[in-house]
Amino acid sequence: FDRYRYEAGLRPHLPTLASLDYRCRTGRVMCIDKGTRTLTWVVYGKPTSVMWARFGGPGLETREGTFKVLRKYEYVVSNLYFTPMPFS
Repeated sequence: FDRYRYEAGLRPHLPTLASLDYRCRTGRVMCIDKGTRTLTWVVYGKPTSVMWARFGGPGLETREGTFKVLRKYEYVVSNLYFTPMPFS
């Protein structure tokens, strides 16, 4: 997590459709990019918002893959990493 960019109030750039992974181009999806450390909300192929995202650290890497949202909680603690995950 790049605290400097966050505290400086810098916002990530909204990606173009061409720069998104093909899986992010249909439906309503949250697209994650570990390279730029961003989360992009895409609605039917149009990126609508983007925000900074954090991923696991050394020895606690974030798992790769495609996942579905089955439920959401305002506050929960990770059973895998034992860290708080607000609004997960």
